[in-house]
Amino acid sequence: MSAAAVTSLIRYTLRAAAVYDPDPAAVLSTLNTALRQEYLRDDHDFCTAIFGMLTPGDDGFILTFASGGHPAPC
Repeated sequence: MSAAAVTSLIRYTLRAAAVYDPDPAAVLSTLNTALRQEYLRDDHDFCTAIFGMLTPGDDGFILTFASGGHPAPC
């Protein structure tokens, strides 16, 4: 039940943040701020997220994305 609540917060925070600033890095920064304010516990729960914007371009589409939550794979 706790995971479902966190998932819901993540989903709707991402959607709302993208309305104000569609830059994927800014959206994930807003998500990070919201999660840190909501979940100030000692158990160090975290999530991994990838957020992107797909926009039409001259030869197809342009994908701009950012990821956060885990270190990059080695």
